[in-house]
Amino acid sequence: MTDDRALSQDGRVASTKLIRPPVPTAASPRRRIVLRRNAGLDRFHAMVAARLADPPPIPKLCAELGVPPRTLRTWCQDSFGMSPKRYIHVVRMTCARDTLRHTTREETSVTAIASALGFGNLGRFAVEYRALFGESPSATLRAGGTSPRQLPRERAAACAEVGVGAETGVQDVLMR
Repeated sequence: MTDDRALSQDGRVASTKLIRPPVPTAASPRRRIVLRRNAGLDRFHAMVAARLADPPPIPKLCAELGVPPRTLRTWCQDSFGMSPKRYIHVVRMTCARDTLRHTTREETSVTAIASALGFGNLGRFAVEYRALFGESPSATLRAGGTSPRQLPRERAAACAEVGVGAETGVQDVLMR
């Protein structure tokens, strides 16, 4: 699975590891259930990553996954510690942060990145970004400027899919 984020008690990003219980041994009757959940979560994440700029509604995701909304909610709560909707939001915000951290102010702007990821209200984006990461998006961009090649490949592909950084040449580097 990818390098996803989980939230701490105060709402800030606390962990970059997917919380997954170990798969039971072959003799365990729960093994099949855990393997199905893990496969479902992998498909869920792939669907979210493929549509970052315009995430589909939860019922549509559930229909594509072939599970009821309650099952998806239980999977996400157990594995990520949040609802599916919150997980989608955190993935999109994390993609925005990674892009801001790996570009410079001369290459792009907060507005361009937020717009490319489908955040329509830029003021709300900035407030939620600060609540999640503890700094403003413009502060992240000012401190950025590291090589785009350092962006983790899993998130780089997802960010590149929505064209984040296309006007800066970052997308070309990420797709290699």
